[in-house]
Amino acid sequence: MAKASKKIIFGDEVSMISSEFNRSMISLISDFLEIAPEKVQEIKELREPNIKVKDKVKEQSEALIHVRNYMDKSTRYSQFKYAMFNYMNSIFERSINNLLKLAISSNKDIRKIYIQKFIEYDKQLSEKNAKTIRDANYECASDKEKLKIQLNYFDQIISLKPDNWQFLLNIPNEVLWSDKKLKFQFTELRARRHLLTHRGPIYDNKYIDEIKYSVLKSKNTDDPKEIFKILFNKGYFANPKKNLDSIDKLAGKNEIFVSMVRDYFCDCFCILSRLFHMILRYVANPEHDYTSRLQIEFLTIGSKYNIPIFHDLVRTLTTDLIKIKKDKDNLTEKCNYLISCIETREITKESYLKQEYEDDFVREIEGNEDPLLKFLIAYYNGQNRKYKQFIEQIEDESLPFDALTWPIFRKVIHSKSLLKILKTKIYQLRPRAKSKE
Repeated sequence: MAKASKKIIFGDEVSMISSEFNRSMISLISDFLEIAPEKVQEIKELREPNIKVKDKVKEQSEALIHVRNYMDKSTRYSQFKYAMFNYMNSIFERSINNLLKLAISSNKDIRKIYIQKFIEYDKQLSEKNAKTIRDANYECASDKEKLKIQLNYFDQIISLKPDNWQFLLNIPNEVLWSDKKLKFQFTELRARRHLLTHRGPIYDNKYIDEIKYSVLKSKNTDDPKEIFKILFNKGYFANPKKNLDSIDKLAGKNEIFVSMVRDYFCDCFCILSRLFHMILRYVANPEHDYTSRLQIEFLTIGSKYNIPIFHDLVRTLTTDLIKIKKDKDNLTEKCNYLISCIETREITKESYLKQEYEDDFVREIEGNEDPLLKFLIAYYNGQNRKYKQFIEQIEDESLPFDALTWPIFRKVIHSKSLLKILKTKIYQLRPRAKSKE
């Protein structure tokens, strides 16, 4: 593996890529979660017809129209989900490639690694008697022109494989593959993306081979057969009533259409968001506040739609960041971790199980004198009577203008007296004064 490279500092360009990714992905998942329930309800109503007509011929005619409407809406809803899934992947592809190209262009150590791979690729072309890249024109080009030529072959050299990112950025296994299901799940969603884009919505042998080739002998994943069983039982591949015990059986005599249930879609969203965040942290200035901003978005979505997986992602981003930065100065992210615990507890009620670092982070934050953090601990412990005391201690206009969207203030906004105090603490956007002519 390559020698560890220094973090890159090019804030504006990285921020643009990060902001575009966040904005596009959040808009996409919000649209999906808003539209999907309406479509499901429409289909459900058509599935259970309530046709009462005395004339038998007319009854049969209306029943036929009803069935056609049901089939038409079901097909269009499936197409909608496939299109959204492919679009989500295209956002990820574009953003990851832009980050990596920027890293190669801006960091000498990373560029050296890429050039080695570029030379290897050019030698492979020569061995196949194909036209090589490093001809006389290439050798006479300036360094800037050479880099442009080298990056023209980025897709062939790097491609969207985490092993390539790992080599290029020197990401340790314990960071990239800490979740032993991740490699299987990412490989599967990429194979599904290729299937839907190029061959259609029916599982085939090429889809199966693409997954098995990548993960069958990998040391960075649990047993693929066991992972398949777990995910199959969640409905991620087909209706669990089919009782398929192996991924090979997806492509058999009976054609099986690609399953795209809500939880699968959300799971893929979280996987891609996590991987983007990981790459972002390895190419960006470690001091930039990328993680907590993402966490707030995911907390909001998880709380709005009551989907715990988004709160799981908030906690995962915190633990990933700690592994990457290898220091204890991640207080904001640890606070978001605790908020995600509170929100998950609200959703799951009695079935809630404490998270791995929950008690450790509570103890760490309890000793902080910041009134906002004191409020968080009071919220965590359900000490409602202390809310007003700690909110009053927060400095006026010290909170960002969108603070009311934070899940941490969910209970406060239902109290007029507490909300009135809280609003004085939030920075108010004021219209600019008109200039005098």
